[in-house]
Amino acid sequence: MFWRVKDRIEDATWLSEQEKQVVLARMAKEAKPVVKQTVKDIWKHPTTCVMSGIYLCLVMALTGLLFWMPQLIKTAGVADTLNIGLLTVIPYLGAVIGNLLIGASSDRHGERRWHIALIVWGIPARYYTREVIRD
Repeated sequence: MFWRVKDRIEDATWLSEQEKQVVLARMAKEAKPVVKQTVKDIWKHPTTCVMSGIYLCLVMALTGLLFWMPQLIKTAGVADTLNIGLLTVIPYLGAVIGNLLIGASSDRHGERRWHIALIVWGIPARYYTREVIRD
């Protein structure tokens, strides 16, 4: 697929001439970097490290859930493979519904940052609260 993607806007066959001119005009208005930057320079900014750490934690949590949930359900006493599969789907259905509701709320309020912050901090808080109550 990469060989079909053009390197230059002028070569893009899927854009009309007017669309090409609009894109080129917008790109010309963008600020150009004063000095050449490398990938190594990106890691000098603390924000990059913090955001990468947050993303790593989110991906690790999701991967752990995806990978281990069927085994946890089986360990809980469910033996039938079909039932394990059906029970594994429940959190994903909840995630779909939650994404739609949170997205609608975010659109309605015109706000993004606090919506995602509450989700990211709310999930571990819920797990912690559950463990404290259970003990």
